[in-house]
Amino acid sequence: MKFVFRLCLYLLLTVSAVAQSPESVLQAVSGTPADVDLMNVIAGSARVELFRAGLDDQSPPLLGRGLDTAAIRAEAVVRGVDYVVTILFTGDGTGASAEGDITFDVSLYRVSDGTLLGSTTIDTFVDLTLDSRVARAVRGLVFDAGINGERIVREDPPPVEEGPEVAGPSDSPGVTAAPVVMPQVSAPRPREEPGKGIGVAAHGAPFLLVGDASDTFQYGANGFLTATYRPGFSRLGFEAGLRTGAIRLFPNENISPGEAYLVIAGPEIGLGTVYRKPARVALRFSGGVSVITVRPEGGELLAKAVPYAAGGIEALVSVWKSISVGIHADYVIIFEEQLPVMGLSPAVVVRLGP
Repeated sequence: MKFVFRLCLYLLLTVSAVAQSPESVLQAVSGTPADVDLMNVIAGSARVELFRAGLDDQSPPLLGRGLDTAAIRAEAVVRGVDYVVTILFTGDGTGASAEGDITFDVSLYRVSDGTLLGSTTIDTFVDLTLDSRVARAVRGLVFDAGINGERIVREDPPPVEEGPEVAGPSDSPGVTAAPVVMPQVSAPRPREEPGKGIGVAAHGAPFLLVGDASDTFQYGANGFLTATYRPGFSRLGFEAGLRTGAIRLFPNENISPGEAYLVIAGPEIGLGTVYRKPARVALRFSGGVSVITVRPEGGELLAKAVPYAAGGIEALVSVWKSISVGIHADYVIIFEEQLPVMGLSPAVVVRLGP
């Protein structure tokens, strides 16, 4: 009698354990550059969220560059999982180390019929909290798909599409696994990289004199060109290049008529918000040589070379492809010993390039 009671209790516990066994999931993490350390960190954080959703994450995950559909399909059959999560990324960096900006494409599939249950794209950057942002995306896909801790919730199960039979593990010869149709796993969509490259900008503005030079000159007209290179490796939006241009100064009425020009040329650097975004605000600094030329009416041309410095702020908005427009406010100092020239230059900017 005791034996029969123990046998019934054992069978009851066995059936209950089978009925409550969680569904399983396989992760496939791939990307460029092939940063295996990053792949492991991402898979580990996603594993925590999958466990919280009641899914049994099958370790180890598939890691590698360029995982194809066939490899994922075969591994899903061998492990007998219910779902597949693909995490594909494209990031900056060289060799096997990702850095800077990075894009993740995260997708959740049901293996039985190959249905895409959800997908999302994350444009972000590499830092110490990157894994948590990707894990939150995985959690959102799982919950949106209706996975409630044990079974996916759906009213009417969709018909299973017939697909090629894929051989799986079996103790009996000639027995194959159930048909599995996995969707085509494509590489992440290529990211645009407008933040890298050489750009040329044209500036035009009045030159508003301040200080002692305003007693000699009424105002000026300023026009200059800049050509800068944006490497795209920093979230500070670093760029460096050259500036050249000229300022025409107009004398006051009580000053002998004549012509005065300031021709400037020198290096320029900029630091600001990420230039891959539609709008950009940056601080800009320039310095170099200014050639002062003065020709009094009826007199000879006089020229002198002195240093100059300029600094200001710029705001640009992308209006079409690689064309941006905006404003640029500069404070310029021409270091002439007898009469330093200082002034404000609020300019309109048109930039061609990143």
